[in-house]
Amino acid sequence: MLLIAGTITAGLTLRLAHLGMPFFVTKYGGSTLWTLMIYLIVSSLRPYWTPYRSAASSGLIAVTAELFKLYHFPELDMFRQSLPSTLLLGRVFSVTNFIAYAFGIMLGVIGDRKFRLASFSRL
Repeated sequence: MLLIAGTITAGLTLRLAHLGMPFFVTKYGGSTLWTLMIYLIVSSLRPYWTPYRSAASSGLIAVTAELFKLYHFPELDMFRQSLPSTLLLGRVFSVTNFIAYAFGIMLGVIGDRKFRLASFSRL
């Protein structure tokens, strides 16, 4: 749970604190951390899944959320204008987000495997 909270804090700081970082870092760093958060949630809810199964599920969630941005109707578009919705779901479809999502999931898998190896070596 601490990793999830830390990832959320880092993502919100990156997106909202106006740290003077380049747009590229803010935009895609936030997307990467968002997907890492999804991976951490999935792997926490399903601790016995392999990292690759958690990665596949996280990828499916991320791709679905991105494709959902292509769906429009007035009430949904109005909801997307709120800050919580923008941070959670985003507003505008972007193919390049898929690269950030893959990177976030890759970070999750690497961390997960290292954690599992460290836990296994203690036995």
